[in-house]
Amino acid sequence: MILLVEDEPIIRMGVADHLESIGYKVVEAGNGGQAIRILSERRDVHVLVTDIHMPGEINGIDLALWTRDNLPSTKIMVMSGAQSDAPRLRPLGDEGYIYSKPISNASLTKRIRELVEK
Repeated sequence: MILLVEDEPIIRMGVADHLESIGYKVVEAGNGGQAIRILSERRDVHVLVTDIHMPGEINGIDLALWTRDNLPSTKIMVMSGAQSDAPRLRPLGDEGYIYSKPISNASLTKRIRELVEK
């Protein structure tokens, strides 16, 4: 199961549709608070795909750090349209790579498969 966290409904819908078309089950959240509630209630989320900039008190970096600390077996993929976010990801270690949006379906597929196979 993949948890996709993106505040832009059109982007979220497009990414979710693609992930489902390549065989993954997807749960969607529109902000970090919703995502933490989902992660706290469900134990079948194996991959978190999150945008950085979202409304609310919990941005994507905070969500990624919370996930790393509370669900260490959950793989993390962070995306942003702003490359200036890259230095902020250093605390994530190996997951500290930022993927630029928009991301091609081919690149998204490749990275998700890498995460799932780890």
